[in-house]
Amino acid sequence: MMKGRPRPMKKLPPSKRMSKAMRELLEQGTEVAQFFKGHTDLLDKLVAEMYARDLSTGDIEDTLVMLTWEKVLSNGSISRVTEALWREYQAFSERDLFQMKVEYLFLDAIYESLRSYRDVKEAVLY
Repeated sequence: MMKGRPRPMKKLPPSKRMSKAMRELLEQGTEVAQFFKGHTDLLDKLVAEMYARDLSTGDIEDTLVMLTWEKVLSNGSISRVTEALWREYQAFSERDLFQMKVEYLFLDAIYESLRSYRDVKEAVLY
């Protein structure tokens, strides 16, 4: 049984009350951030892959922050990587193919049953 007034509990700072698992995660995030700072070429490739998978620059930045627990790239740096990827894509899609000898022809098609279009009298082929 306590005598007198109860003493208020001392509130520990977040760093002291953080779980061991959380501390380990933070340390790993810092290690990942340090790794990326030493390997910017890999970081650029990672950003390009995320952009190719349709993540926005904001989503890419958020993902990197969740992975490393810090901001390893600014929006400007992410935009620089994605713009370089876009220029590379444009150069690829606009290259001259007339000089190439084509040995294979790949076709893509969609099958549509004509029975579902009984009233259609003509069709267009592109």
